[in-house]
Amino acid sequence: MSMQSLVKAAIKDKSPTLYRRLAESKELDGFVTTRAEEIVSAILSMTQEQRLKEKWDKLGPVECAELIQVNAALNREIVLAEMLEFPTDD
Repeated sequence: MSMQSLVKAAIKDKSPTLYRRLAESKELDGFVTTRAEEIVSAILSMTQEQRLKEKWDKLGPVECAELIQVNAALNREIVLAEMLEFPTDD
């Protein structure tokens, strides 16, 4: 599933009113694209900060690549948990 699809599904599931309002005002696609870009950027930034802080490049290319992959996956979960929160309709 693409990041945009994930964002759109999260809005529709967690806040149908917001989803409907954005769709009716023709702002849904722009909102989803912006949020998806913010998520990807946050994941990359977090991973790059860890790479530099923990000096993964000194470990060699294979270990560095493994750490990037593992930590990017962990950071993805953290960022998604934070950035896919929308007001509920309750």
